[in-house]
Amino acid sequence: MRGCQDLLGGYVVPWQQVQKEASHSGSLPPRPPKHDLLPQAMMLLQHGGGTVKGLTAHTASYMNSKVLAEANRDRNMAGISLG
Repeated sequence: MRGCQDLLGGYVVPWQQVQKEASHSGSLPPRPPKHDLLPQAMMLLQHGGGTVKGLTAHTASYMNSKVLAEANRDRNMAGISLG
């Protein structure tokens, strides 16, 4: 039973419980929702005057694909002009 401190795994003796630290979540501002935007998509959004406030997962994926398509198009056009 390596890794288990007592006979029954998961059982905690009440007098050995560790005090949890008080959370300060009330004093912190709420975290913005995570949308996994690429840095280029975030710059495009901010440059256009938009915010991530009303951004949905669908819109985030659309913006990511849009900036990736622009980068691929620029790369392909540079290859044609040079080669």
